[in-house]
Amino acid sequence: MAGKDIKKNGKYAVQYQDTQIEIQNCGGYAQARSYTVVEIVGNDYSKTTLYGQPFSIG
Repeated sequence: MAGKDIKKNGKYAVQYQDTQIEIQNCGGYAQARSYTVVEIVGNDYSKTTLYGQPFSIG
C-alpha cells in the first residue's frame, strides 16, 4: 500500500500478511524487520517511522 487517507478520528492498525522477501548470496545469519512510515498532514505536521521486531531469515 502506498498511502491511505483516514477521514475519521480513532485508533488504527497496520498489518502485514503474505509478504515475500528474497535474499541472494547470503553467507550466514541474516535478520530483517518490517517498517511503516506514518505521515500526518494537517494543522500540525508529523512524519514518523515505526519499526517492527527483528526476525531471523537464515
